[in-house]
Amino acid sequence: MSDVESLLQEVSAYLKPEDVENIQRAIELCKNAHHGQLRQSGEAYFTHPIAVARILTSLHLDTQAIIAAVLHDVVEDTAITTVDIAAQFGKACPNWLTA
Repeated sequence: MSDVESLLQEVSAYLKPEDVENIQRAIELCKNAHHGQLRQSGEAYFTHPIAVARILTSLHLDTQAIIAAVLHDVVEDTAITTVDIAAQFGKACPNWLTA
């Protein structure tokens, strides 16, 4: 089972289906935005935000926190802006958009 599949299975255990769908959308955005980017280890960069999201999921944090974890490097390392993210997920999600 991939890390993404594990993450989705874990959030499905305690979040509503519509929340899981929003997390899936964030994962796709993250995956596409980081396409071709590699970590120093040679792994796809995408593995890092998924690992962070899985840590927060183990604490049963809410949908906004999980989406923030998945997208936390998108604005910093890609052409995606906070405006783009707010348009897709709303201003309140994730909370760091207004910081």
